[in-house]
Amino acid sequence: MPEGDVAVSAVFEPISYSVSVSDSIENGSVSADKTTSHYDDTVKLTVTPNKGYALKTLTVKGADNNEIPVTNNQFRMPDGNVTVSAEFETGVEISYIDINGTKTKYMDAGIASFSTSTFSLPPTPYLDGNDFRGWTVNGREYTLPKSNSYDVIAEINSLVKGGQDVEIGCIYEKKTDCFDVTVINGKLENGNTQESVQVSSVVKVTADEIAGQKFLHWIKGKEIVSCNKTYSFFMPSETVSIEAVFVPEGTSVEATGTGFIESVTIVDTNKLAFVSVLNVPVGYQMEKAGIVAKSTEELEVYCEELTADNAKFVRYTDTSNNSFITFKYTWTLKLSTPDKKWTVRPYLEYSEKDNPENKTVVYGDAVSYCLDDFNN
Repeated sequence: MPEGDVAVSAVFEPISYSVSVSDSIENGSVSADKTTSHYDDTVKLTVTPNKGYALKTLTVKGADNNEIPVTNNQFRMPDGNVTVSAEFETGVEISYIDINGTKTKYMDAGIASFSTSTFSLPPTPYLDGNDFRGWTVNGREYTLPKSNSYDVIAEINSLVKGGQDVEIGCIYEKKTDCFDVTVINGKLENGNTQESVQVSSVVKVTADEIAGQKFLHWIKGKEIVSCNKTYSFFMPSETVSIEAVFVPEGTSVEATGTGFIESVTIVDTNKLAFVSVLNVPVGYQMEKAGIVAKSTEELEVYCEELTADNAKFVRYTDTSNNSFITFKYTWTLKLSTPDKKWTVRPYLEYSEKDNPENKTVVYGDAVSYCLDDFNN
């Protein structure tokens, strides 16, 4: 013992406990986002059924064989080691076709355990210029008010119990609202320069022939919307004035793809729907059409430098197997706070039809909005 007083201190480190996955799982797999964890940490599990199977039970047990609650494939680490196990059963795939035409897996459904009491239909998203009218199940239509969600779920239950894969879609109907279209330096398909058009209808405009002038592009407001002399678009829920812009005949002109945010709409009081419109020149193939987005407070670059490489969300429809010249993409974001702004840009990737390896990426002008922009 040294002379004088002695100060003693202790440093405590949290105890690490193991997260093990049973090696006896069949017809699928389960993985955890960590192999060791500390008390009360959240552990996330990823469940992957084999083709033709679905998860039946997912169990986490502690060292003393007590069962740990699992919610949404997550659990809180107890003060001891755990083992994860799962049972898979014969199942089918339920998929969903969204409003942009993208088909995604909604869930794997067990044939024996599927229950109508716990199954919920996919959400019915906002579609500009349209009203929701019902669902499709494997191509069969269920329209309101003749049918309702209970009829749809009953049909899905019948298909699942019969061992059939299920494909769900939504039915929309154009609103009856009409707005004026005015064409400057061009004409509508019927030869007029102005008319009233029902929303979501296709509008086709063609630029005039002007002596000594060459067509450059179409503009709507400040946005360049197309470099094609003949341009078709879906009528938005607003009055449209579109103008064909010309340059002197000898001017060199290069047609490029375009993208702009056509509208931003508040939905269900806590969501924002961003609509982007993308267009490619004649002779080119649209590959991807959508948006890139990031919360404005998290942006480490200027809004116009937001790209697919630094965005929080990159959402698009794969259009490579279609012949779209113009595509309208809707992305709806649920917001947790009314004052949090999000910056969104149109995103377009396209290629030459005769040289598909030669791809071009275009980003349109950015917009930034929060819920308070609509509530105040």
